[in-house]
This record gives sequence, C-alpha cells and structure tokens, in this order.
Amino acid sequence: MFYIQAEQTRTLLEDVGRAACRLGDFDALQSVQALAASYIHAVETTDLQELKHVEAFLKTLKQRLLDFQATCKVPVAVSLPQPRSA
Repeated sequence: MFYIQAEQTRTLLEDVGRAACRLGDFDALQSVQALAASYIHAVETTDLQELKHVEAFLKTLKQRLLDFQATCKVPVAVSLPQPRSA
C-alpha cells in the first residue's frame, strides 16, 4: 500500500513540477524542490504520514497553479486577428 501511494505522489510531484516550469512560477518551483526532498525522505523512511503531507501540499500547489493559469489566459477579444481571405 505504501509504495502505491508513493508512486501516485511521485507522479503528482512530476506533474506539478512540469506545470510550474511551464508557467514560469519560480516560487512554485522552489516549493516543488522542497517537497521533492521531503518525498525522498518519506520514501527512504517509509513514513506514510510524511508522504500524506507531501501529497496534500502538492494538491494545494496544483490548485494554485491551475488558478494562476486561468488568470494568465488571453481573452478572445485580445487574440491575434484571423487572416483575411482574398
């Protein structure tokens, strides 16, 4: 059970890290780095509680990144004009 949870958390860590990098959110990247260290420690010591804490922080960070991404979307009215047909 522990290692299944650990793999799910590792996948979430990877996804959140990619999203933070793609969005250029350097604060989130620093958070992911710290959470990665905590994740490694949790796996090395098979500490389920620490693993659950890492997962909870990652879910919160993922939601923050999704909210940030939603605010960065370019409105349709501001999008590039379509080429005119001749």
